[in-house]
Amino acid sequence: MWTMLTGAAIRTSRQTAHLTALTIQTLEPMQLRVPRPHLLRVPHCIQVGVSTAHILPPASLADEAYAQTLLTHAQQLYTFAVNATGGQKTYQSSVSAVAESYGSSGFGDDLTIAALFLAWAGSSSAYYQQAEQYFQQYQLTGQDGVFNWDSKTPGTYVLFAQIAQSSAGLGGSLSTWQTECEKYFDAIVNKDSGAFLTDDGLLYYNGDSDEASLNPALNAAMLLSRYAAIASTSDRKASYTNFAQSQLDYVLGKNSMSVPYIVGSNPNSPANPHSAMASGGDDIGNINTSPPQEAYVLYGAIVGGPDKNGRFFDIRNDWPETEASAPIYSRFLIYLIPMHVMNDTNDPFFTSLQAGAYDKVKPSGQPCDAAISDGCSGHRLSKGAIIALAVVLTVVGLIILGLLIWYIRLRRRSK
Repeated sequence: MWTMLTGAAIRTSRQTAHLTALTIQTLEPMQLRVPRPHLLRVPHCIQVGVSTAHILPPASLADEAYAQTLLTHAQQLYTFAVNATGGQKTYQSSVSAVAESYGSSGFGDDLTIAALFLAWAGSSSAYYQQAEQYFQQYQLTGQDGVFNWDSKTPGTYVLFAQIAQSSAGLGGSLSTWQTECEKYFDAIVNKDSGAFLTDDGLLYYNGDSDEASLNPALNAAMLLSRYAAIASTSDRKASYTNFAQSQLDYVLGKNSMSVPYIVGSNPNSPANPHSAMASGGDDIGNINTSPPQEAYVLYGAIVGGPDKNGRFFDIRNDWPETEASAPIYSRFLIYLIPMHVMNDTNDPFFTSLQAGAYDKVKPSGQPCDAAISDGCSGHRLSKGAIIALAVVLTVVGLIILGLLIWYIRLRRRSK
């Protein structure tokens, strides 16, 4: 099985300590006087339960007793979620503080993928039937959107196919799920999906890729890699594998910035990851210059990535581009790097990059994103102003159309 870290594992406020899944040696105590809130209870919330439930079922552990413990806890969390007191609710409905950063669009995909993992881990036809029921109930078929912490639907396609192919006896037709998977993947590789390729080759979803652009791209690469082995044709297997490899190569430095987005891997790697641990500074109001050079190298961390134009500014407080991300790191480390090691005879692309390659093409000016707006051309309207302007233009347009229709009718009557 494959695992995706989501839900409670990563849904923490950006005001809390950054998640990097890394160890930094010889860290000095830091005196950062900033709030460190903790959410201790999540009453009536379905999503924390099912999101955590599907990361616990063990794939294969030598310690069978511990494996059973994990499975039992996952089943308990799932039961808690589907029988939530007060009814099933989205995360932000139970904990309003998360709405701004991690508001959820729905929980049908969470229920489906959690039931699937439990079905496969425990060879349970009951859980499998529940997964099929949720899949139909929440109309998850035929979607072409992003695969990320909020949208797990594409992952259900692959998991259904894997279960059907595994001869687990749980039901399902492999050909049916191959059709579902390949409709989704063909659209990606043929540039006909809800995403597009940037000029230098990164898979990009408007909105979902605006913050941490490497996350959706590596998620897609992971799904493509997982499914390719059971694709219906050899051509599809090759195209899916090649596309996944192109996204991995992008992260390893094959991009217009000549940046391997893995900290510490190359002289062209990001030097300013958005990480309190790495910076060693104590001035929260001036994190770009306190200290001028980060005190520690966050070896192995993967930053958010470039903007939709392929530009990477390497600015410490520009968290959409430089924040070290546990979800990105997990996809990269758990599956894509082993795939590269086992199947690719070439060295990582960054081994061919010369020191100073990034400096030659580093963009001037400032980015235009959720953290820094200085690089946005012209006056940037607020979301409310944009909505108000749209309403005004719509009303004016309807008035003009009405006057035009009235004028035409008046002319006809005069004849």
